[in-house]
Amino acid sequence: MTVFRKISLMLSDADDYNVNIQVGENENIKEFHAHSNVLRARSPYFKKIVAWDYLIKWGIDQTPDLGINNNNKINWNNNNYESLKKTLNQFIPLIRFSEIDSADFYDQVRPYKQIIPQYIYENFI
Repeated sequence: MTVFRKISLMLSDADDYNVNIQVGENENIKEFHAHSNVLRARSPYFKKIVAWDYLIKWGIDQTPDLGINNNNKINWNNNNYESLKKTLNQFIPLIRFSEIDSADFYDQVRPYKQIIPQYIYENFI
């Protein structure tokens, strides 16, 4: 089987879709399924915000007091945020926050304000 054929099979397999996109309102909603790898390759928007999302998920999984046992931010205390901050400390400066849309920044970055060094956060608000 050729590489092209393997990629085609992967892209057509609904089990591998990891992004659901809903377009429209009320009864006129259409749902599309996509692969985040394809979206990142084709759209600069997805490169930035998806990178942040994956970094946060990875950081939570790597942080001893978090992971699958405590991945709900509602239950976190200051120590949990500090632990995540230590885990991600070397990676956060690599994120291009200035290229993240303001609505996405508010919804997906701001909730983690405690883990972002103040000098970085203040440059982007």
